[in-house]
Amino acid sequence: MIGQEHYKRRDWAGSLKRFDAALRLQPDHFWAQALSAICSLQLQHPTEAKAALNACLSREDGLAWLYVLRGFASGRIASQARGVDRWARGRVDAVRQDVEGQFEAAEFDYRKALELLRDRPGDELQYVVWVNRGLMWLERGRFADAESDLRDAVRLNDRHFQAFAALAEVYQQQGRPDEAVAEFGKAIALRPDWAPLYRGRADVTVRRKGGTSEQRRAALRDLEESVRLESPGSPVLARDHTNRGRLLYRDGRVEESLAACDAALAVVPDYLDAHLLRIGALLDLRRYDEVIRSCDAVLAKGKPSADLYELRGLARIGRRDFAGAIEDDTLALALRPGSIPLLTRRGWSYLVSNAHELALRDFEEALRLDPSNADAYNGRGTARVRLGRHREAAADAEQALRHGEPSSRTVYNAARVYAQAASVSASEARRKGRDAVLAVVRYQDRAIALVHEAVERLPAERRALFWRDQVLADPSLRPIRHRLRPFEPTTAVTSGPTPRN
Repeated sequence: MIGQEHYKRRDWAGSLKRFDAALRLQPDHFWAQALSAICSLQLQHPTEAKAALNACLSREDGLAWLYVLRGFASGRIASQARGVDRWARGRVDAVRQDVEGQFEAAEFDYRKALELLRDRPGDELQYVVWVNRGLMWLERGRFADAESDLRDAVRLNDRHFQAFAALAEVYQQQGRPDEAVAEFGKAIALRPDWAPLYRGRADVTVRRKGGTSEQRRAALRDLEESVRLESPGSPVLARDHTNRGRLLYRDGRVEESLAACDAALAVVPDYLDAHLLRIGALLDLRRYDEVIRSCDAVLAKGKPSADLYELRGLARIGRRDFAGAIEDDTLALALRPGSIPLLTRRGWSYLVSNAHELALRDFEEALRLDPSNADAYNGRGTARVRLGRHREAAADAEQALRHGEPSSRTVYNAARVYAQAASVSASEARRKGRDAVLAVVRYQDRAIALVHEAVERLPAERRALFWRDQVLADPSLRPIRHRLRPFEPTTAVTSGPTPRN
């Protein structure tokens, strides 16, 4: 009875202590076993709960609610074992077998509960079974089964929000965002005072690729409502503020995004997602010193992070500290081996540092991993031409242009490879005669055509600025600059960032 008083106050640990005392005096006490099982589930101890429920069912095997609770416990044991699967070494197969075994046990218990409820149509416990089993199917990736059970729950009772919220999760996992938003809307209409529903609906837009400004505004309103409804100081508020920052960032509201990150860090100072978003925003604003200081501070307090090393490397490139960028990219690659963006970026930093052989090695590894990577072809072409291998370099430039619709940056870098190939070939002209001279002309002609194409691919308002800051300042184009004059844009130069190459 004392345990029940603690139970009514939702003091799960206190009530469990009293039920254990009762079971020492009477080990087969049914209600002490049953209520201790519920307390163990609330405390995230499903294995202990299942043991207590087994004892209950050995005495009362005709109670549907016991099977529902045991099915739920088995599902929680499976979920926890999946977490172990992420780090288990040498026994992954055994862990996975246990996961499947627990899911099958849960499936059996839910089916048994529905059999016991067959003669009681409309029983609220059926709703619980269908919702719980639907969530179990969702976790196992069996989306059709999940949708079927959850639809049955809705048909039984459309006045509860749980089935609608679970359906929204099913649709989100299936990549059906509009349907997910609609189901969250139905759940919110039934439970308008619960923050997780607004948070869940906003998540659909946060995770959505693309999306419209109106969808982002609606998600921002949901997150603001979630923040308003959530308990002050709750750690989940850091996630809400960070997602607000993501949405603001996507709309180009970078300063507001920074403020949202600061709000997240005020709640959880070590929240990594907020730090990463904040540092990325600072990087966009070219506040490189702040980026480096922030990365240093976070790395000093936590474990190594590939993302932080990568962001600090980008800031160092912005400061033209290529040796520092190479060091950071190397640290990031140690944590994220085989990252093609890291390999190609480190390759370009090696090129700027005149470490051509090291650059060539990085670009070749990137192409081994992704033979269609245009940036890596241009990088390898640049490395090869600087090593005097102009024919291979020209072939790489053409490969870069063949893979996908080339961007202005890709075309411009291919032009630079050809311009440098012309200079290398010119040095051979005296020894190799007419063929070498013709090669110089061909390379120069191709470089000029590609520079013109790169400029044409830019928006008209950016062409003159690009010409001034990039083309005229590029030493690799100096030998052909006089032949480029006819293609110089006539649009007035406007201020703004120039794409980095």
